[in-house]
Amino acid sequence: MLGVPLLVLQLIAAFSCWPALTVRPSRPRDEGALAGIELACLVTIVTAAPALLIALTRSARPAFGRRPAAPPRRRAAAPPRRRSSAP
Repeated sequence: MLGVPLLVLQLIAAFSCWPALTVRPSRPRDEGALAGIELACLVTIVTAAPALLIALTRSARPAFGRRPAAPPRRRAAAPPRRRSSAP
């Protein structure tokens, strides 16, 4: 249930972080570019903070497991099961 808002908040934070990292002022006093960078940073922080709170809530932790970003290594490392044909 909490996965959808968490995903939306993280996507918004990622998309607003990208301009903050890539926009460069064209001259030393480029106020428009600096204001855009500040706004992108503000939006990133405002959307990442609730996402962090959602991820840290007790009800969301069992759904994510111990390592939410880690791939399932056990299944990938285990050899395939052989089916026995014995009667």
